[in-house]
Amino acid sequence: MNEKNRVSGKFAGKIHGVLLFRALLRGLPLIISCALLAGVSGYVWGSLSYKPVYQTTTTFVVTANNGSSSSSYTNLTSATNLASHLSVVLKSDTLKNAVMEDLGTDSFNASLSARVISDTNLIVMGVAAYSARDAYQITESVLKEFGELTDIVMSDVAFEVLQRPTVPVSPVNVPDSASRAKRFAWIAAALVTLSVLAIAQFRDTVKTEDEVEKKLDTNLLVSVGHERKHLSLKDILGRKEGSILITNPTVSFAFVETFKRLRIKIEHEATDKSKKVILVTSFEEDEGKSTVAANLAMVLGRKYRKVLLIDADLKKPALHRILGYENRKFIPIGELLRGRTEGEADVIINDEEKRIHAMVGSAGESYSSDLLSGDRMASLLSIVSDRYDVIIIDSPPLSAGNDTENLADLADASVLVVRQDYVPAKILNDAIDHLRGSRAGLLGCVLNNVRIADISELYSYGDRGGTAYSRYGYGKRTYGGYGSGYGSSEKDGKEDDAR
Repeated sequence: MNEKNRVSGKFAGKIHGVLLFRALLRGLPLIISCALLAGVSGYVWGSLSYKPVYQTTTTFVVTANNGSSSSSYTNLTSATNLASHLSVVLKSDTLKNAVMEDLGTDSFNASLSARVISDTNLIVMGVAAYSARDAYQITESVLKEFGELTDIVMSDVAFEVLQRPTVPVSPVNVPDSASRAKRFAWIAAALVTLSVLAIAQFRDTVKTEDEVEKKLDTNLLVSVGHERKHLSLKDILGRKEGSILITNPTVSFAFVETFKRLRIKIEHEATDKSKKVILVTSFEEDEGKSTVAANLAMVLGRKYRKVLLIDADLKKPALHRILGYENRKFIPIGELLRGRTEGEADVIINDEEKRIHAMVGSAGESYSSDLLSGDRMASLLSIVSDRYDVIIIDSPPLSAGNDTENLADLADASVLVVRQDYVPAKILNDAIDHLRGSRAGLLGCVLNNVRIADISELYSYGDRGGTAYSRYGYGKRTYGGYGSGYGSSEKDGKEDDAR
């Protein structure tokens, strides 16, 4: 990798709002799961840690102990002074020791308080404990010592018990399990949401077409816009996915035109006519390399006489499903590489509708590396190279093992499929270095499954990769009457008519 890409591959700090919103939607199940788990944990914690508190109250009337000259103001002042002094006394060790001696216990598990009822000469004493029995007994014990205490604190006041304490029947505090569960759930949801957004923002993936040039040490061939796999509500409910092929009338006009531009780029980059074996790969699974390989073969088939598409992803073959061969009888390519068929002609499928020939698999092969690195694969490519104008190989992803490296040494050129905002740029550059170091020189990359990254792109007319049509509503049955040939060159039309 050159120095420019090492520097520009770092996080540039640009925030792509739409991509962050999609990341949030993808992370919604995780956010909800973590919130529910935290809520349950908070509820259980609140239930286990809950201790009921029982409280008794005793009300006193306070009067000044100075004969008939007492007044309401004097009584209020006396009550206020007594309450402040009692608050200190009730918290003192002297009172606690006296109560413990009276009750014959070694511990004092209660809290005492005193307050004045506003604008009155009434004092309310409260005793709170973890059991109703303790609260009542401690209150009665305090009352025994009360007269002596008030004489010590304030000898010029008199008090009378207005309301005696009773045994509390219910706790004064309620369990906070529900509120704690909600609090924990919201905190967990907020933390996971921030984590999802932070990972999406700081993960150094390729998010836009401009970032291909800034972060990757290769050029951008085309940018393939996102196409819906579910074509109707019935398909969504039945989890049925439609094929994203240029022959499908439901795909957009922009999608078809993008692969025509890809064909032109491939022709321009592979100027050497001997470069007819083109490897299509990706670093990870689910980046859309098989769909790109199939569409590239079909768009080349509209111009060249013979195009062969080979599914070399023997561990997880996908082309037979993409091309619609599930219910068709064919011999898998693995049988040919194992020497169980007489020749390659028995394995090749002639698909006149798609204008390609194909060699596909049906089930995963356990020893794919042995089959692809052996002489049979090299011999097969040598034979079909003399019979076909272009050969497209759908290879396994580079992360799956050495299969792609073995195939890259047999191919003439390679194309790397990069899914938008999927694989870190550093890993992609390592993959690019591997492909460049093989016999199959890297022609460039295809930025696949591209969606709008920012709201501002809705109003942008610039598009170097081929997604502008989809942004402005072309295709998706809007211009279905024109078919996939709408906007194609005169040369393409002549070639299609000749076929």
